[in-house]
Amino acid sequence: MAKKKGDPLHTIETLMILKTLLRDEKHFSGIERETKLSKSTVANRLKLLIEKGLVEKRPVRGFPPKVMYRLTEHGRKFYDKLLEVELKPRLQKCAERIEEGLKQAEHYALLFPEEVHKIYPPIASYLKLLKS
Repeated sequence: MAKKKGDPLHTIETLMILKTLLRDEKHFSGIERETKLSKSTVANRLKLLIEKGLVEKRPVRGFPPKVMYRLTEHGRKFYDKLLEVELKPRLQKCAERIEEGLKQAEHYALLFPEEVHKIYPPIASYLKLLKS
């Protein structure tokens, strides 16, 4: 899966919408509520996902007429690939930053143990847990 710079299909927002539909089909408002994305983002992304065959919409009888959105089989496979391309690298970067931050905190805790405990007790407690 080649990622194109600025491609709205390869974004965390797309991943959020696909994840929401992975569990069950949803109304537009349900997708909007669960993802906490703006109406325009959800609308634009759903349009694109439908065009690409990743999501399909199903009309629901009633007044006013409503539409349910659901993931296609192709959409399910795309979700798995998108996890690898979008989420995994972001998590790796976060883990690297956390690791570096913990190294720095540990260094400061060795130099200023009482001060670290006074200034930010949770980090002192966390460092104690790591040592045990």
